[in-house]
Amino acid sequence: MTARPNPSRNNASAQSVGGSVAEQEKLRVNAQLVPAAMKDGLSREAAEAKAQMSGLGKAAATAAQALEKAKVAADIKFNRNTALLSQEDVQIATQLKGLYPDVATALTSVEAEGIRVNNAFKGLSNSIESTLTNDLTDITTGAKSAGDAFTDMAN
Repeated sequence: MTARPNPSRNNASAQSVGGSVAEQEKLRVNAQLVPAAMKDGLSREAAEAKAQMSGLGKAAATAAQALEKAKVAADIKFNRNTALLSQEDVQIATQLKGLYPDVATALTSVEAEGIRVNNAFKGLSNSIESTLTNDLTDITTGAKSAGDAFTDMAN
């Protein structure tokens, strides 16, 4: 069975463009209630009136607005708590934000230490790769003798 497009939901989506999350959610919920009421035999006008009177759209709008405010407040707090941190610590705190909403807890966690170790290994690997590439290039181009290049690699 394929899902049929819901014109009232599409209209609600179009009407809500540029609106607040509360308005978008209210229109979305009402767009779902109208077809359900029409299935029960109500006319479109009666279904729309029933959806408006049920208060579900308004309750959904209030909840959506509260959720959006909480998200913004959490982002502001996170950005304030990471403003003076190193780029690596910000990356770690961002990665662990879902596990540890508190930045200090995230940065002192076992997972943060694991990320730092992995980052150190990546840095070491990049350094070795760069040194090897440069010195082997010097050998093949004749810029350095093999002995000089290997001496540089050992340092």
